[in-house]
Order: sequence, then C-alpha cells, then structure tokens
Amino acid sequence: MNNLYIPSSSSSDIVVLSGCYESRDFEIVTFRGHPNAYVSFPEGRYMEDENDVEDEAHELVHGGFTYLGHRSSGRLMLGWSYNHYGDFNANSPNLGGEKWTLPSILAEVISAIDGLNSIY
Repeated sequence: MNNLYIPSSSSSDIVVLSGCYESRDFEIVTFRGHPNAYVSFPEGRYMEDENDVEDEAHELVHGGFTYLGHRSSGRLMLGWSYNHYGDFNANSPNLGGEKWTLPSILAEVISAIDGLNSIY
C-alpha cells in the first residue's frame, strides 16, 4: 500500500488506520517515510522501567518495541517501527527493502495484542 510510504521530513505522523481489538486501541501510522504501529497499554499495569516492558514483550513485534509513552490521544502506547535494516523507507527509495503492507502490519498488531494480553 503506497499510503504507508509518504516521503516526509515532518516530525508529525499520519494515522492510516486506528481501531480497537480485545479492549486495546491501536494505530498504524506513516512517519517520515515508513510505517509505525502502536497498541494501548493499561496505565498502572507496567513496570516503572520502560526497559522491563520491552524485555518481557520484545519478541512480539518486528524489531521489538521501541516506544512506550503517551500519544496525542493521551493513551499510554507501546510502539514499534518498520524502519530497520532491510525495510523500505520512502526518503531513501534507492536502498530498496521490504515494503510492509497494511494487512501484514494489522496482522502483527493483532498478534502483538494477543501476546500482550497473555503477559499483562
């Protein structure tokens, strides 16, 4: 899906898809030429150290969780990107790489939520 790969130097993201699955909100966004995904994380149900959360759930998503914080919605979210070695970025198209599709990212979001619900 081309709308996931919009070249940009802007620091704001564009929400491509948002919803709720198993009582967790999620967002799939395009940010600086590559997609990111976020899933809500219950306030007060995580360790105070962000690294502890990432260690327990790291294997659930592509490249591991790289974000734990409040998004513009005010919700606490765990996030990850599709901008690792071997991933396509619209700001550097000559490098090639895997272009993740909206369906493949959504499948990973659902899988991540199922995994998080079994841990937290």
